[in-house]
Amino acid sequence: MEYKNLWEMIFFLTFLHFCFFLVKTQNVFNENTLCFHSLGLLKIKWAGVSYFSEPILSSAIGVAILSKNDSDIRYPFNSKRYKMAKWLYRYFDITTILDICSNIIIVIIMVLAYTKFPNTVLAFSIIYLVILATRTILIIHKKRSLDHLKRQAIHQFLHHMNKNLFSEQIEHRFTLFTINPINKKYITPYVRFQVGGIDGIKDAEQSKSRYLRGSGYTGIAWEKPKKYHYCPFPEFEDRAAFEYYYTHDLKIPEKIVKDISDYMVKVRQIFCYGFVDSTDQFLGVLSLDSSVEWHCKPEQMPLLNEMLGVLRALLESIIKYR
Repeated sequence: MEYKNLWEMIFFLTFLHFCFFLVKTQNVFNENTLCFHSLGLLKIKWAGVSYFSEPILSSAIGVAILSKNDSDIRYPFNSKRYKMAKWLYRYFDITTILDICSNIIIVIIMVLAYTKFPNTVLAFSIIYLVILATRTILIIHKKRSLDHLKRQAIHQFLHHMNKNLFSEQIEHRFTLFTINPINKKYITPYVRFQVGGIDGIKDAEQSKSRYLRGSGYTGIAWEKPKKYHYCPFPEFEDRAAFEYYYTHDLKIPEKIVKDISDYMVKVRQIFCYGFVDSTDQFLGVLSLDSSVEWHCKPEQMPLLNEMLGVLRALLESIIKYR
């Protein structure tokens, strides 16, 4: 390769890398502008308690881990492929993909320049790789922290709801269901709260519970949001009686019922409410499972309606742009 042609190639690739950088920068600017000027920081004050959440707009990953048909089960729940796809969806957005493309171009430039200045390029390549690895780790850690912060904000508010509605009784479990990012035919737990329970975020992540649209009370709340959906359950003798009731009375597919936890066997009343944003786009479903019947109907609890309104505002800031 002649000297002139070599440096022409390096110049072209450097220019291409600069173009990627501009696109990435514009994308980040647009995200921050939409987040902080359209949504801003959401501050909720309720009974002297303040909740803060920083909405972060992230694009759905544009790589071929998602099929075109949203109703298909792309990967079996809790399989290795499902966990990998979910990890990629959570930590890789369009900005990250542009970063990867830019870095590939930099590597090509280094390879071309190596033919002319091998020792210098080798030294800078080692430094570059160390910086790149460190930056990648920091990006993943930051996104993981932000995701945890969002879930923690919802978790704390569910705690506050339980405190004000049920005086922190242990018989009530709150679960927020959102559309599964990989298998969008289902809603799955995003955050859970119960007095004396395990980590509500970890519990939601490990849960195998899922519901189809219109299936069971949770699925009905997805299909018909902004309405109270509640019903007392009979006392089940055993797991078999519970599964029969869910399969035949609630019309939930048997394979889904098999993955519902044993906790639901002792539930005596369920309350579900579907949330939509200001443009009537779905946000999530709050499922409240109680091992005792409520002292009154939800309609007779004005504080419940007010708290659901505050929770909807919180979800519109966090869930819509997660």
